[in-house]
Amino acid sequence: MSDCDKAKSEGELVNEGEPVNAGESVDIHFACTKPIYFQIEETTFAIPKKSLLDSEFFTSLLTSEHLGEPEEGTILNPIKLSGITKADMSGFLMVLESRSWEHPASLNPKQWTAALRLSTMWSFRLVRKYIIHRIEDFPTIYPVMRIELARAYNIPKWLHPMYVELCMRKESLSAEEGTRIGMSTFAALCRIREVIRNHQLRVYEENVARVKTCDHRKPDGRSFAKAPPPLCSQCFRSPGDDITEASILGLVTKAPDLAVPADNEIAV
Repeated sequence: MSDCDKAKSEGELVNEGEPVNAGESVDIHFACTKPIYFQIEETTFAIPKKSLLDSEFFTSLLTSEHLGEPEEGTILNPIKLSGITKADMSGFLMVLESRSWEHPASLNPKQWTAALRLSTMWSFRLVRKYIIHRIEDFPTIYPVMRIELARAYNIPKWLHPMYVELCMRKESLSAEEGTRIGMSTFAALCRIREVIRNHQLRVYEENVARVKTCDHRKPDGRSFAKAPPPLCSQCFRSPGDDITEASILGLVTKAPDLAVPADNEIAV
């Protein structure tokens, strides 16, 4: 008898996402191939053992000789997990399943964040890399939130690019953002933004002075004191022309308060 046939005979669910009324709801994933059962809140999840062995945490758990009597992980004695919600687990399993079938999971930022937390906590190295890659392409996860995630889940490669983005944007940094990223980081970013602003003002003033004395275009007879002529297109350049992401990155990497931690593959 196959695992799925056995599940049917025991009154369990084979199709994902449809609970059964057998005392507790059971969510079956991956067509219940050799499932290990976990209980989160009021719901029992059935997850293939093969998928769990991609995790250092679950590999250690499932190979332990002290799973309990009777053996934990069965439908009658599921392994109880605390500190996470049913919604967190459902989103994480959607990621696991989408990787198996090579169809991108459709999750919102909150679900991706929860999936990142669980993949880090349980040491799913490959799944974690996949989630990080997907979050990088998610358009509505803004710099401050990405900085928070980078710090919480040890993704140092996100930090400097997000610092650069905050330095380059026109809008000022807010007090709320300062609270979220920390005052030392906030102050360092403000100092860099001030350097950029002073540079832009200096370049603008130098160009205006140069234009007033250039001979590329004759003044039209108006008094400079009353109405200076338009800026000369040959002399004047935008004060931001020589400010690039690379130059700002140079300022960021030299700021002690913006140093990034060592790039460990995973932090638990």
